[in-house]
Amino acid sequence: MRKWFVKKEDKLVQKCSRCKQEKKLIFYANNFGVVRGLCQSCRKEVGDKEELFPI
Repeated sequence: MRKWFVKKEDKLVQKCSRCKQEKKLIFYANNFGVVRGLCQSCRKEVGDKEELFPI
C-alpha cells in the first residue's frame, strides 16, 4: 500500500524531539515559546532542567 496512507494505530505515534524514537508524544512549550513533542521518559529528564508547559 502507498506510504502516505496512515493506519489508525499509527496516528498517535510520532518521533520524539529528543530521542527520535517513535512513541506516543505530549507536546510542550518552554519559556521561550519553543514547542517540542516529548515521550514520557524524555519528559522526566528534560523537566528537571527546564520548566515545560503542556499545550
